[in-house]
Amino acid sequence: MEPTFRDGDDVMIEYTDSLSPGEIGIFFVNGEGFIKEYRKEGLYSHNSGKYPLRTFCLDDEVRCVGRVLGKVTRDMYPDEEEAAILNGTCIR
Repeated sequence: MEPTFRDGDDVMIEYTDSLSPGEIGIFFVNGEGFIKEYRKEGLYSHNSGKYPLRTFCLDDEVRCVGRVLGKVTRDMYPDEEEAAILNGTCIR
């Protein structure tokens, strides 16, 4: 889904099984996972020069598992103290 998302990016998602056209989501198509923009016609890649609009047949198993809210940047990860609090431990 380059240039919007690159292979290996961590993303924040909201779990949902439906999206509105124009939203970016995480989809499983016949067991393979994708981040794509949902359109009424199919799943659109922002790397459109490389991948055409993905449309489906009745036999395809297509499932939306979440809405992509954005990339997780390095400054968004918890520091050591925050991680300890989240994990229920104490740092002394």
